[in-house]
Amino acid sequence: MTINQLAYLTAIVRGGINLSNAARRLGISQPNISKQMALLEEEVGSPLFERSGRRFTALTPAGRQVFHHAVNVAEDLARLQAGLLPQSLELTAVIGSTAATARHVLPGMLAAAKTETRGLTVEVETLPGDDICRAVLEGRCDIGLVSGLIKPHPELVFLPWYRWRYRVIYSRRSKIGQHFARDGNLLRDMPIAACASLTTNRPAVLRAVDELGLSKHITLVTANPDEVKEVVRTSELVGLIAEMIYSEHKDTELDSCESPAPFPTLMAWMVIRRRSPLRKGVSTLLKALAPQLSPAVVEEFKRRSPLAPTAKTMADIRIPRYG
Repeated sequence: MTINQLAYLTAIVRGGINLSNAARRLGISQPNISKQMALLEEEVGSPLFERSGRRFTALTPAGRQVFHHAVNVAEDLARLQAGLLPQSLELTAVIGSTAATARHVLPGMLAAAKTETRGLTVEVETLPGDDICRAVLEGRCDIGLVSGLIKPHPELVFLPWYRWRYRVIYSRRSKIGQHFARDGNLLRDMPIAACASLTTNRPAVLRAVDELGLSKHITLVTANPDEVKEVVRTSELVGLIAEMIYSEHKDTELDSCESPAPFPTLMAWMVIRRRSPLRKGVSTLLKALAPQLSPAVVEEFKRRSPLAPTAKTMADIRIPRYG
């Protein structure tokens, strides 16, 4: 079954079940249409038209069903062609993001940048963290959003988005908060639930836990921040989650404080392809979500070696702290 066969079927029906009308409309020979309809009927396994001699007179039930599908295919193709016009593509951008970033970070940032992004079509593809860079490399996404440590790649450019830290969260119903106010070292005495990638080899939060000598207090490690929040709400555990995930306005049953040293300040990155020119929509979105990333700064990052020291590359850029 081909697109052309479905188009021929549609032309026959819309031409009054008349092969001559369909041939004139399509600019092809009538025998060619007859041959393609015979092949289509053979594939469907049932006649598509009632016949009087060699003349088609009406659609059969099978023909009606195939015709309705053919109309849907034609409409989908028309929408696809309209969406692929160069001017439409210029004002689109596809973001690859983890579910947590898509849920907790992007909505607020896009809302704050709605003036700068007016007229843009922004699509968000939710992916596992380890798949985001691959999606950018394959061209499925224009921009990838990743947090924490990065692995340089010769075909990718990592642009600094914002700095962030972990927060310690605990239930407001417990008395933990009073103790933390007096003694920030109480993590040493508490059972801990940590939110961390389960696919990354020893993520930053667990390395910091190791340095503090707290590994034996970890009772739960999960990639789902909502699971950490629920455990903390209903127990005496404390939680470790990225500060972007905690909201004092929404998480009304929880309280928090900044994680102590040696918990690091980490970076969120925007990832683009090194050798691909930035369409207008992608460039506009980068600048709207990260004002420090002017087109000149982006081009400078694209020119730098992927193995260049990160600190040196970012020396002249003021990278904001989340929030």
